[in-house]
Amino acid sequence: MIKHYIFSINPHAEHEWDKYTLRDPLTGERPDLTAAIAQSLENQPGAYLLSVELKVEILEQSQQNNSEQLTPNLPEVAVLPQLDEFIVTSA
Repeated sequence: MIKHYIFSINPHAEHEWDKYTLRDPLTGERPDLTAAIAQSLENQPGAYLLSVELKVEILEQSQQNNSEQLTPNLPEVAVLPQLDEFIVTSA
């Protein structure tokens, strides 16, 4: 079973649990690895001695500092003149 996740390392995180995060790229949720293991065992009752192989392959890397992660990329919006600036009155 191959799963894809986004892994982030933030050494300046406010809380220890936010220093390393693993997220689903589509939902943003943190994966439940125990549920994934249970699914691979087809949820069959019992106790198992497991060997779990973790292979990490970097597909893409982006360098972001903490402030960039919190700032969304919003397009610039041109400020249009107010409508009353274009109203011409006749005398």
